[in-house]
Amino acid sequence: VAGELDFENPSSISKYQIDSWVEHGLVEWGGHIEDMPKLLSQSSIICLPTYYPEGIPKVLIEAASSGRAIITTDMPGCNEIVQNNDNGILISIKSSDQLARAIIKLIDDVPLRIKFGKNGRKLVLDKFSSEIVDKATLQIYTD
Repeated sequence: VAGELDFENPSSISKYQIDSWVEHGLVEWGGHIEDMPKLLSQSSIICLPTYYPEGIPKVLIEAASSGRAIITTDMPGCNEIVQNNDNGILISIKSSDQLARAIIKLIDDVPLRIKFGKNGRKLVLDKFSSEIVDKATLQIYTD
C-alpha cells in the first residue's frame, strides 16, 4: 500500500489500522513514495479500488504504461484506462469480495497478468502518450 494518510478525512483508514495490518503481515505500507517508477517495477498488480470521482487517475496511466495488470472500480476515469478483461479487471464500487476475487485471479494466472500488462502498455501508447495528451490539451485552448 502506498500513499499518505488523510488525517482530515473521517472516513479514511487510520494510522492505527494500517499499523495493525502491517504488524499482522497483511500489508506492506510504504507511505508517501517519491520513486513511483521503482515501486511500479517491483509490483505485479496495481489496485485502485476508489469510490469517489478522481477524473483519470494518473497512477492508472502510469501502471498501464509500466505494463502492469490493473484492478480498479468501474467508474468514470478509471474505466477509461482499464477495459475489463483486456488490460485489467473492473470491480463494483465498495465490493471487497470482487476485489479479493480479482486479486486472487491475477495472482494465480501469470499469463493473464502478462497479457493485461502488454495490452495496457499498448493502450497508453495509442491513447494517452504525452504527445497525444499535449496535443489534445492545446487543441482545447485554440478552439
